[in-house]
Amino acid sequence: MELYIELDDSGNPLNHPMLGDNVREARGVDTENLPSNYAVFERIPCPTFLPEDFKTLVSLEPTYQWVDGIVKDVWEVRDLTEEERSEVIGIHRKKVQKALSFIIEEAEGFINDTESGYSEEYKQSWRDYLSVINAISLPDDPFDVTWLKQVPRRPQITEL
Repeated sequence: MELYIELDDSGNPLNHPMLGDNVREARGVDTENLPSNYAVFERIPCPTFLPEDFKTLVSLEPTYQWVDGIVKDVWEVRDLTEEERSEVIGIHRKKVQKALSFIIEEAEGFINDTESGYSEEYKQSWRDYLSVINAISLPDDPFDVTWLKQVPRRPQITEL
């Protein structure tokens, strides 16, 4: 997308970027020979972060700044404070515990089901599955998902 931005007398970006066609047609600007009060503009997408990056945006709006001879969106990013990091870690610990609890509840549901007519052999496969699940020790780092490799495949119904 071809974008341009108007500049003030000091060369600072004004207003918002405009499409090249609008600059040429509505403003009568020759974009091949840009006057000093216009500059090429490059749209930079808002950065995204994984929770374990421990970063956040300072503002949900970018500023327009000169970077390498072009005016671009600049997104101000900061590291999370220790308090924010602790909160993120706590949230992810809860998510990991919830995921493991769901797996355990599912297994216990099959084991304790008295109405479906599952065979004792099938229920035993769930007991064995639950035994493996209960032996999993979660890492201290809630973003370390290697423990998931220890979760066996769910038992499959072979007969009722």
